[in-house]
Amino acid sequence: MLRTAPRIPTPALLYVHDNLTPLVRERFGVASRAYDTAQRFLAEIAREPHVKIGTLEKEIASLTDAVTPEPFDVAFGFGRKGEEIARILHGRWGAFPRICLLDITRVENGDGTYVLVSRSGRTIGEQVAAGGAFRSCALVDDVLYTGFTVRSVLRHLPRERIGRCALFFTRGIGESKAQFEDDGCTAHVGISLPGVIEKDVSTISVLNLVTEGAIRTRERNLRYTDRPEWIEAWFPHRSDRIVELADRVTELLKNISEQERAVKPHVMAFMFGDAA
Repeated sequence: MLRTAPRIPTPALLYVHDNLTPLVRERFGVASRAYDTAQRFLAEIAREPHVKIGTLEKEIASLTDAVTPEPFDVAFGFGRKGEEIARILHGRWGAFPRICLLDITRVENGDGTYVLVSRSGRTIGEQVAAGGAFRSCALVDDVLYTGFTVRSVLRHLPRERIGRCALFFTRGIGESKAQFEDDGCTAHVGISLPGVIEKDVSTISVLNLVTEGAIRTRERNLRYTDRPEWIEAWFPHRSDRIVELADRVTELLKNISEQERAVKPHVMAFMFGDAA
């Protein structure tokens, strides 16, 4: 289990992944009040001097420019985001002919630890087994942070029967990537963020600021903005304004289901050419 820290510092670099703009553009259009609100929210975030805004397009391009892997027997996508990214990468590489969704999520315990749980009616082990027999596998997700989720999944893999296992992320902390490589596990990251986690560098996505379920606890689902100490650390100069705008965006998105938040095939085609 991963233990949470009671306080976090303001990192020297906060990399903010913009997954809000594609969703609002697709759902409401660029001439809508919703799009204008979303862009003002992003602009407020970007005003913090230590913030860098990133996009999926650039992250994918960095990853695919850096490596062209041989095909894997199976690719496990962590949650809907991981599955979407695996499909985009397969469109570029042709390396993931069989993609399996691991419907998993991280849940906070009351004692400050995390546990990885299944969101489906099958255990994590059963979901891995549904991938069939394989000698090589890829694990795909959007962000490598502490590595907690990856390590939890690795415990469910038949490691003794796997000849090749590699990790693929669109962005991640260089320190965590190095730890996996020191353990003999190949890790590929699109945008690598160097430095010590939270002190030198941190990364979040915009949707996690405004979406209930970004933080899952035993009692309820929360947004990142429901943790004031986090917002004050990340955005020390304008935390109140960012929470105010986040509330407006949350209201805009309240009727959009989790399935609708998925990147649609024609949106992938628009963003990545023939990747869909």
